[in-house]
Amino acid sequence: MSLDTTLARARPIADAVLWEGYVLYPYRRSAAKNRMRFQWGVVGPAEAPTMACEVLVERDVVDSVMLRVRFLQLQRRDDGWDEAVEIERDVEVRLDEAEQSWPIEVAAGVGGQALTGVVRVTVSRDGPLARVRAEVENTTPSADGLPREEALLYSFIGCHLLFATSVDAFVSLLEAPDWAERSVAACRQHRCWPVLVGPAPARDLMLASPVILYDYAGVAPESLGDFFDGTEIDEMLALRVQTLTEEEKAEARATDPRAAAIIDRCDDLSPDSMLSLHGAPRDPMPEWSQPGPAEVLVGGVSVKKGSKVRLRPMRRADAHDLFLADRVATVVDVVHDVDDEVHVAVTVDDDPAAELWPGRYLYFAPDELEPLCRVLVAGVGNIFLSDDGFGPEVVRELASRDIPPGVRVVDYGIRGLHLAFDLADAVETLILVDTVPRAGNGPGSLAVVEVSPDQIGSATFDAHDMSPGSVFRSLGALGRAPQTTLVVGCEPASTEDGIGLSEPVAAAVSVAADKIVELVNRELERNP
Repeated sequence: MSLDTTLARARPIADAVLWEGYVLYPYRRSAAKNRMRFQWGVVGPAEAPTMACEVLVERDVVDSVMLRVRFLQLQRRDDGWDEAVEIERDVEVRLDEAEQSWPIEVAAGVGGQALTGVVRVTVSRDGPLARVRAEVENTTPSADGLPREEALLYSFIGCHLLFATSVDAFVSLLEAPDWAERSVAACRQHRCWPVLVGPAPARDLMLASPVILYDYAGVAPESLGDFFDGTEIDEMLALRVQTLTEEEKAEARATDPRAAAIIDRCDDLSPDSMLSLHGAPRDPMPEWSQPGPAEVLVGGVSVKKGSKVRLRPMRRADAHDLFLADRVATVVDVVHDVDDEVHVAVTVDDDPAAELWPGRYLYFAPDELEPLCRVLVAGVGNIFLSDDGFGPEVVRELASRDIPPGVRVVDYGIRGLHLAFDLADAVETLILVDTVPRAGNGPGSLAVVEVSPDQIGSATFDAHDMSPGSVFRSLGALGRAPQTTLVVGCEPASTEDGIGLSEPVAAAVSVAADKIVELVNRELERNP
């Protein structure tokens, strides 16, 4: 397969990298954002003179790698606009040669600067792999201290590298096989990062990009052409272009041939073509990806997909995140970023835009989350009324048991309103531990009763009434109840004034604790 044929599969995403930020809406030279232009991958006096990356190749599969260096050269027109010209240089890297280099020479063109540079490649053995380090250096002579707009004329713009082999031979640096993890960890990148491109799961093509990408990134099929904006919000930009006045469109067309193509394309869009720009929800992490651990511990509590959390954004968060402080959210994924830091993707539970933007996730660091307990074991009762202290005593016994993460065990005593408000924090299962008259076959007998949602009514609060019925009515008044409510009740011998449990009720404490551990594990398994 020829170099051009292989690399053609990378052109859509490589062109998006090459031209990112070149000219932005409203595509007029007079717009402030187009007077102070910014693009990624600037190699030269405007930023830094070098860019380098390391890729891994299976040595027993191929003996050479095709390498293409791409960048833009700016050429200044008489009206002051810096128009870009695509530059490409191809070389063949031999895996049996340790050091190789090739010069880069680009003529000045009309209104531009002659550019010079060098591509240096070092090949080293790493077990069954060859480590290929490629460095691009801009050696164009220029005066010191040039302002950025002048220094860009001496720079390689949007610089990136493409690597190709005749068969699958590259190793992913994001999803490395176990046997290559040590080699991947030793790779060093400078101002770019290599990812696999083309249709998955092919491994014959890599793009070393100055823009953060994942393996097999691609341009959305709904996109009809470049807007030079990496977010590719084609539908919105097309609508905005159509709102420009004829004078503004004329200025945009005169700014740059590529800007003119955008204006013409948007003007000619039919209703069906406009409708086709409406994107489809997609998982940003492909199905072959392993984005992060299945769960992360936050304050000793396991947080994973489906967990309920309260958002506690730190000062380092942006204003949009700070507005969400104290909101309840649902975890949809745990992911790694390119620096291998863990982030938790969530959806805000009462977000009115959730149905309009499926797949719209917000990302927080684990220490910005407060886990909401999945199971709450609530011991209730008055320890000064003899056997009515059964619930608090069971809570004390549970302190010595192995309780799974995500479960809170609390002695509420007679604080009924406190319990009702805690349950409003998205508790999935409530296990209420209390004395219940006629629970079974005499004092000390136990019963487990599930309370159905229709048994939870509404009433005014009574902060001193700790009976199960009062707590349930309080939940109804607060407008939220657990998905499952269980009562572990013990029939008392006496609830007269006095401290200490009767003998049969005291004997039931350990049995009740065993039963509660069993119920907790059952609930966690039923709703993983």
